Amino acid sequence: MLPRMNPEQGVRFELRLESTTGGAARYALSLELPSGPLSGAAEIAPPGEVRFEWAPADEPPDWCVAAVRAQLRLLLRDRARDGVYPRRLTRWRPEPAAAPERAG
Repeated sequence: MLPRMNPEQGVRFELRLESTTGGAARYALSLELPSGPLSGAAEIAPPGEVRFEWAPADEPPDWCVAAVRAQLRLLLRDRARDGVYPRRLTRWRPEPAAAPERAG
């Protein structure tokens, strides 16, 4: 496991493969945010269904969930091509910028 490292902005997430069944996979999930670490689990299955499990106090912001969901769907696509899920994956994603306000 990597040492704890809270980013100054954005999210750093790590997926660790726990199990595979048929075309589905279950990953342990850890997120590092400026506010502190969160943990949970994620499951991915064809044709692209993604489910998350979080402790009630560990519910991350929606943009973090969207970033992890997008990465999991890429893993599913790559598995269809390569035949395997990666055992571990670590990524960083920036927090999306707020939409500029319109004058009106």
